Amino acid sequence: MPLSHIDAPLLFIEIKVQGASSAGYAKKNYNIKLFTTADYTEKLKAKMKKGWGKESKYCLKANYVDFSQARNVVSAQIFGDIVASRGLEDELSKAPNGGAIDGFPVLVYNEGDFLGLYTLNIPKDKWM
Repeated sequence: MPLSHIDAPLLFIEIKVQGASSAGYAKKNYNIKLFTTADYTEKLKAKMKKGWGKESKYCLKANYVDFSQARNVVSAQIFGDIVASRGLEDELSKAPNGGAIDGFPVLVYNEGDFLGLYTLNIPKDKWM
């Protein structure tokens, strides 16, 4: 999904390779942070998927070593649905997607070059 739909005067993105062991792979995982200023001081909080809150940090997962890992978001959604169906008021039930990862597939391009199929995920962060 292009980020052009985000309502902001300008969008600046900080991209960092995620993980030490996977950094040597041809297709990498990335942490992305969204900003409204070129000096990266003003965070842009954007809602990337229905049911998600507005956040400024997301992950792009390459699923390079095992492409079937792209199914992780489907399995996590099933888990989240099970947690929600229990009708409890515990911490797990209040967490996004029942405390599991959540994401969706995206096609990634860099300056016109196709980098492949990734998943855009919420990060394992303190707000989770």
